[in-house]
Amino acid sequence: MESIITDEEAFHTEYRVFLDAVETLSQPAEKQCDIMGGYNVAYELKNDVEAGKYILKNTASIFNENQKIVIQHLIN
Repeated sequence: MESIITDEEAFHTEYRVFLDAVETLSQPAEKQCDIMGGYNVAYELKNDVEAGKYILKNTASIFNENQKIVIQHLIN
């Protein structure tokens, strides 16, 4: 049987990845490495933050327009 993910489920999964990346970025560099496992940390965090574009485009997005602008600035 094929599993179908709803927009809402996808949004919450994508949001969690984005939120974890932002929370990790708020830490000092050494702590970021500990959290991310010490391998390719900068690239992984960059990817996770850039994946925030999906939470902006998802039809289940909970953000208002001002919040979307701020998130987009962070992604950029």
